[in-house]
Amino acid sequence: MKDTHPAIEERFFKMLMEKSGEERLRMGFDMDETARRLVITSLLNQNHDASEQDIKIAVFERFYGSDLSSEIRQKIIEKMRGEGARKNYDSEKPLVEDEAKQLNVQQSPSISPDVEKLKGKVCV
Repeated sequence: MKDTHPAIEERFFKMLMEKSGEERLRMGFDMDETARRLVITSLLNQNHDASEQDIKIAVFERFYGSDLSSEIRQKIIEKMRGEGARKNYDSEKPLVEDEAKQLNVQQSPSISPDVEKLKGKVCV
């Protein structure tokens, strides 16, 4: 659904671009923090007795669950249940990064040109 008038949308974009990169980055971090707080509030409203660990796991699933395979997601959740959050991050970061790189390669067009096609057109 798009209910914003194009002139207003253009004006908003112009105002946003007038801000420095630091200001826009700060706005992004603030929006992320607001989204996290909304999710946590929603989760607590659904389950008043949820532990801090339950909330952390639910937030993880809400924000990152659909971006990871069920196998990786389950490994991370098991670690979150059994260890401290920092240990989870350190041990699972390589797995998540590897999977993210694989997804990126699969979803991105190749930026490496076919050398054979370039012969005679550019110096190779």
